[in-house]
Amino acid sequence: MENLIFTRSTTIISIVLALLTGAGIIISPENITLISVIALIFIVSVITWEKFSQIEFNKRNINELNKRLDIETRFNNIELRLSKMEKK
Repeated sequence: MENLIFTRSTTIISIVLALLTGAGIIISPENITLISVIALIFIVSVITWEKFSQIEFNKRNINELNKRLDIETRFNNIELRLSKMEKK
């Protein structure tokens, strides 16, 4: 997943919903407000869902990087101990 403000799927879904909203307004102009509010709710929910997905993805990456850092730190400590033992 990329670190974009709006991912491709969010953009595509938003465009489709905007087109459907426009079609709904043309077909039924007396319900403009209702159709617009429903489309806005869908767009906001999709954006929110994408952001939570991105947060979860970032958490997994951070955990993986922490594991790698722990392993590297252990190896560095082992190397330090070995070098001290060789000096003695």
